[in-house]
Amino acid sequence: METRTRTENKLYFLACADMRGGIDRVKPIIGSYCLERLLKHIEGEREIWTDEIETPDFYGNSHSYKKTFKKGSTLEWYNCPNLEIGKTGIDGGIMESWVDIEYEITIELI
Repeated sequence: METRTRTENKLYFLACADMRGGIDRVKPIIGSYCLERLLKHIEGEREIWTDEIETPDFYGNSHSYKKTFKKGSTLEWYNCPNLEIGKTGIDGGIMESWVDIEYEITIELI
């Protein structure tokens, strides 16, 4: 059992790298205080499709993208990573962290 001296909550978040470039730069995208809610949200956003409209990447090269999340969603421009907690790879993954409740969270919470 952990003892905390500050008021903190455990936050689960999905961290991914943008498929248009910077694939080695994983960053938090969405989060939840409930792991099950986060996983359910991720699964609800999944939809494999190919965007035939050529879109420039971060380097100015235009091409189509095979996407794994719904068009227009917060996750559209990210590949679906490993969804086991702490098993992050190049595509990111689910992470957990204790967050001070006074800390300003700048990712979308679900």
